[in-house]
Amino acid sequence: FDNMGIQHKLSDFKGNFILLDFTKEFCEPCEKAIKELKIINQNYSHEIKIISFSGEKSQAFWKKGIVRNAIQWLSLWDGNGATGKTLMKYDVRGFPKFFLINKDGKIIEIIDGYSEGILENKIEKLLKD
Repeated sequence: FDNMGIQHKLSDFKGNFILLDFTKEFCEPCEKAIKELKIINQNYSHEIKIISFSGEKSQAFWKKGIVRNAIQWLSLWDGNGATGKTLMKYDVRGFPKFFLINKDGKIIEIIDGYSEGILENKIEKLLKD
C-alpha cells in the first residue's frame, strides 16, 4: 500500500523500467542511497520508475521517513516488516536491496547493499543497451 492506502502491484508498471528499492528507516546505507535515488528520479523519471518498499513494521516510521527524506516517488509498505510476503518473495534479508526490472517485468539485475554511484551507473548502462 502507498501512503494514501492504495494497493499497487508491479504488473501495474509493466512497460516501464523499474528500480525496486527495498529499504528501512535509519539504515545507514539506505539513507546514503536516497541522495542517488533523488538524482535518478530527477534525471531519468521519464525512462525508469523508482518504487521503494519499506521493511518497517511501524507505519509511523515509514511515513516519517517519506516526509523526512522528501521522497518524490512511489513508496510502499505492507505493515509486516521482515516477515512480509513481499520481502520473502524477493528474498530480502538485508537493506538496502535493489532490483532492476525490464519493461517485460523480468528482473535483470539484483544489487545487494549500496555503494556510491552504483545505481546510476547500472541505469545508464541499461538505458544505453
